This record gives sequence, C-alpha cells and structure tokens, in this order.
Amino acid sequence: MTLRELAAAAALAALAACTGSVGLERLGAALKADRDGEPERALALYGEAIAAGDLRPDTLAVAYTNRCAVLGETGDAAGALADCTRALALAPGDAMALTNRGAAHAALGDYDAAIRDQEDAVARAPALAIAHNNLCNARLARGDAAAALAECDRALDLEPHLPLAHFTRGEVLEALARPDEARSEFRRAFQLAPDHAQVRAKAEALGITE
Repeated sequence: MTLRELAAAAALAALAACTGSVGLERLGAALKADRDGEPERALALYGEAIAAGDLRPDTLAVAYTNRCAVLGETGDAAGALADCTRALALAPGDAMALTNRGAAHAALGDYDAAIRDQEDAVARAPALAIAHNNLCNARLARGDAAAALAECDRALDLEPHLPLAHFTRGEVLEALARPDEARSEFRRAFQLAPDHAQVRAKAEALGITE
C-alpha cells in the first residue's frame, strides 16, 4: 500500500460511524476517490471538505493528513508539508501525519527533519510499518545504510507484503554493494505492485518484469 492508501483506509475506518455534515460527506467522497486511485478528484474533494467549515478538529486533521499524502505522492512536497503541519496542530503526535510530513521533508531534501518526524512516528506507533519504511528511506538518504537496513527489516517484519519496504530495502542493499539481494527485493516489490511507477521503472531497468 502507498501512504495515500494507508491513510485513506485508516480514515475511512475512523469515519465509519460519522454522519450529518457537508464536510463529512465531501470527506467520505474524497477518501473513496483516494482509495480508488483518483488523486486529482481526491484533492478537489479534500479541499471542499476542509472549506465546508463544519468538521470537528480531529476530523479536520484527517482531511489535512490525507490531502498531505496525496500532495506528496503527486509531487507537491511543499504543499504536503504545509498540510501535515496543519494536521499536527490539530492532532499533535498523530503518527500518520508525522510519517507523511517526514516523507515531505525528505522529498524537499531536509533529511534531518525527516528522520526526526519518522523517529517520532515509530515511537508513537511502533507497529506502523510504513513509518519504519520511511525512516529507512530517510536514513539511507542521510548516508547511514546500515541503520536504514534495520528499519526496512522492521517494516517487513510488521508487514511482509509491503511493496515500498521491499523497494526501499533493495535501494539499501544496492548502497551496501549487495546487488543480488537488492535485485531479489526489487523483483518482490514488482510482484506486489507492478503498476507502481517507480517500482516498474526499476524492474524494467533491471529486466525483471517477467
């Protein structure tokens, strides 16, 4: 699952019992579009949910957290950072908002801030596999491949079929000059998520798409 899909699934579960407002109706539609892989529609609906002005602070935080994830995955790291910072002002310590904001920091090249957010996320939600994966990615970008590998291993202990964790672990193994193991991880990532653009591009470059 991607950060978007994880955040959307968690938010859908949290909102299952909620009814009765324009903001909630728009948020539910946004989450569905997000889950169905329609990022542009999801962004528009998240904006409408936020603009409605009738969401409770905790639910408004869900909207910002999930829009943050969509913005990050569609290339607007600065917008993602702003939205997750808003979410954390409403819901301090929320692990999903922290890991999404950490991913935005990493995309902007601020790896120290990324590591701080990811360490905070895993401290608050030790079983959140995607946060361990993102901490792995941030540590690798910071040049600490050995520590990165431990976090990817933890992510896969928690969620063995998480495609991004296999992909990130492959990148770490490449950095550690362990190409055969890296190739195996990239192949597994492709088997799990053949339509993920980054995963597919790497698999095609390595000739492992069959």
